[in-house]
Amino acid sequence: MIGIENLLNRYKIPYDKNNIIKVFTHNSFSDTNNNSRYVFYGQFAIKGKIADWIFNNIAGTGTQLQHFIGNVTSQKRLETYFDKWKISKVRIAENSKLENQKHIFVYAVLGYIFENATKNQIEKFIFNELIKTADHLLPQNYKHKNRWDQFIFLSKLHLLCKPKLTSTVDENKINHVTIFVNNEAYATHNSISYKYAKKKCVNDAIKKLLIFIEDKLNKDATHIANQENKKQEKELAIIQAKAEKQAKHLERTEKHQDKMTERRRIAKIEAELQDKKRKQAKQAVKEKTSKKGKDTIYRTYTSEEIAAMSASKRRNLQDKGIIPKGI
Repeated sequence: MIGIENLLNRYKIPYDKNNIIKVFTHNSFSDTNNNSRYVFYGQFAIKGKIADWIFNNIAGTGTQLQHFIGNVTSQKRLETYFDKWKISKVRIAENSKLENQKHIFVYAVLGYIFENATKNQIEKFIFNELIKTADHLLPQNYKHKNRWDQFIFLSKLHLLCKPKLTSTVDENKINHVTIFVNNEAYATHNSISYKYAKKKCVNDAIKKLLIFIEDKLNKDATHIANQENKKQEKELAIIQAKAEKQAKHLERTEKHQDKMTERRRIAKIEAELQDKKRKQAKQAVKEKTSKKGKDTIYRTYTSEEIAAMSASKRRNLQDKGIIPKGI
């Protein structure tokens, strides 16, 4: 059940662990506390939810869309979600084969989601989990080879009809190209060149349709909410980036301060050692000087006294540093 909890958390769908256990309890395991109601809801609601989404977002004939729903909700495809969503620890009678009941548990999960999720959460779930993963099954009735084909696709999707293009030539050999939507002129252009007139007419029609789509989106509550959410997410991302940058700056500052503190500590210790050595040397000189006197060997000797000394005495005094060497 860990996989399902992650799935629900991904779309921020609230859940209760006791109900999750019920979702994964087959009616063969328990006659009363089982997932049969969730299975019923998921089995019959999924097609309606998908139909609502693809009707508003995908072009194609009714037959093509019906085939798409059939492919997406087929038992074989539903069984793949059992493994994809990592459904485990199901409760089913031993005499029932789980391999044949995987789609039942998937229906139960869908029923639970449809019961507890909001409209926006359901739309995101359907798109990401059911539609996006089955894009290869979408109706392939359009080709984006040129601008006219693009306009046909957009017109079917947003104006719910296929546009028509007509062309007439007047007595001055001027081509009049007009695009009709719902039997009304949608865009027109005139030129001596048919190719140029068609190109400009199609471009004008696409521009007009894009303005219509933009106005429609700007009035759509879901789109407005999504834009506001994106704006808030962007602002939050900027705030987080600034906070991270500030945190890194503070971290660098603290490291630098610690480094400088350590340097000052080491420098202080070295200075104290140098001062100690200096004081010791000064004290040694002081002690050496204080020992000098008339009745001690630590006195000043004249050159005559040094010359009269024996070699051993002179060497002894030189070793003690009382008289200079080399005399």
